[in-house]
Amino acid sequence: VSTQSTGERQEEERQEREKFEREQKEKELESLRSLSTECELNNLLNHTNPITSNEFVIDRAAQDLEIEKLTQSATTLFSGITHPTNSHSDSDLWSSIGNNRESTHTSPTSKSTGSLIPYGVPAYKNLANNSGTQSDGDWKLIFGQAAKSDLNKNGLKRAKKKSVIKGFFQMEDENVCEYPFLGRKDLAFYGIFDGHVDKNAAIAAKNAFPEVLGSLLENEYSELSSIGAEFWEKAYKEVDKKLNQYEYEGTTSTTVLLWSIHSNSPNQRRFLQVANVGDSSAYLLRGEEVVELTEDHRVSNPNEQRRMREAGQDVNSSQTRINGLSVSRALGDHFVKQNEAGTIIATPHISPVIELNGNDSFLVIASDGIWDVLSSSEAMSLIKSLTEPEEMAKKILFTALKRPLCNDNITVIVVCL
Repeated sequence: VSTQSTGERQEEERQEREKFEREQKEKELESLRSLSTECELNNLLNHTNPITSNEFVIDRAAQDLEIEKLTQSATTLFSGITHPTNSHSDSDLWSSIGNNRESTHTSPTSKSTGSLIPYGVPAYKNLANNSGTQSDGDWKLIFGQAAKSDLNKNGLKRAKKKSVIKGFFQMEDENVCEYPFLGRKDLAFYGIFDGHVDKNAAIAAKNAFPEVLGSLLENEYSELSSIGAEFWEKAYKEVDKKLNQYEYEGTTSTTVLLWSIHSNSPNQRRFLQVANVGDSSAYLLRGEEVVELTEDHRVSNPNEQRRMREAGQDVNSSQTRINGLSVSRALGDHFVKQNEAGTIIATPHISPVIELNGNDSFLVIASDGIWDVLSSSEAMSLIKSLTEPEEMAKKILFTALKRPLCNDNITVIVVCL
């Protein structure tokens, strides 16, 4: 005869249930993590279907079904787990990257790049070194470049993000990836434009920047050594003016110009500078340090809240949106700019002019959909062993797509320096 009381039996059953539930959650979490295993990623990278620069045409049916089954529990499972965040790199590293600080804008707020990894010499540099140095005839400003984008329809479905205007899922990211730029081997231009409300402002910005920059470089800045903060301030002001027709839609803008002085000579020097409005970020891998070159202009950013208050706007510290937007700087959105001065502005954050050296390996630019689920150090570690820019961009993109919390259009540009 059992001497166990009813209360004791109930307590034992409760403990067994809790144990079972913990084991089930652990299994589900392991399944979520396994979606990002190297093996599955390699299978995706080896996929033979055609790929375009704007949207991947791939068969992810099996992976998508698995993600859909696990997504409902993903929020609970991940609530106690440290996830890659958009926190920025140390100000000491920022100040050491270059001493040509022509911009008077604030240094970027720290954006954690995650745990730094001893990257070693990137594989593409070993390959380049083994093939010999470039001769005068084949000199190039960069070693390679690639841009990849994806609609991320499944992520948009999970987040219920349909176009405000058209009522269906659409791609609102645009990008420019041009080398040579303006037909010149001493210039390269890159840009990512993440539209909101609709895609038209992003398309307009993508088309306007090459024209505006070309005019500035041909006239006021024909001497490349004169490029600096004023160059970008004029460019952004002129592009935003060209987007004056967009009253209720707008776009972020992250733009990068690379140039060289004394090309094809032993005294050749390479430079880059970045300007941005919004929250698409750019990073440079210098040695084993990941350096952010941009600043996130979000309504939740204390610096941006302070700026808006100083302009006479009523913003509280817990606010994350203003006029329905999460970004506090953008191109377009002219109704807000004209009627609520100081809220949404098009004045860019501008990095110092940075002289590149042999320690610089990669420039990675991506829309916020990537950085929502990947840290910059993780992105760099994913590509360090690869030799082709196309594969690098694909690997970052596919890794982000397979994260259950990836719920936005995504675009990435990789430049091998």
